[in-house]
Amino acid sequence: MPLVNARATVDLTPLIEINQLVEGAPVKMQKLQALRAFQSTRRVRILLAAPEDLPALPFIWSNDPAAQGRARRWYFANKVPKGSKGGRYQRTGQLEAANEVVFTPQADGGQFDFMNPANAFQYVYGDRQVPSHYLTGWPQEEKALEPEVTTLRNGIIDDWFTVNSGGG
Repeated sequence: MPLVNARATVDLTPLIEINQLVEGAPVKMQKLQALRAFQSTRRVRILLAAPEDLPALPFIWSNDPAAQGRARRWYFANKVPKGSKGGRYQRTGQLEAANEVVFTPQADGGQFDFMNPANAFQYVYGDRQVPSHYLTGWPQEEKALEPEVTTLRNGIIDDWFTVNSGGG
């Protein structure tokens, strides 16, 4: 039997807890981001809400007379009921309702994407916004969504701190 005995023990509980925290972080982040996408969609629909005003008539699709004529003929051939003299387009709200923010998880994180599958989006909000929509006050996509991009960036940072502090 030895005359001197030295024994040391280490409490591994904190390391085990940290390991569990690290292993669970991606799933927790993805859940928080899915919720954030849902909340963001609600805010985006407000940012891209239709203006209350109606466009002045005649409606201006283009400042180029030839393009204006083509657009006008297309509108009357495709949107105005047969036998009708025309009139104002009746908003349905479908374009605004189709605005959505989607979170796509990836192995190292994920990304938020703004989506609207409607072909009309580009002419109402997007890069090809027509003059009458601009003059009526329809928001332009990039400018209108800038505050939401900032909100999402800050939210991701907040969620990361939450998850890494054991919350979430």
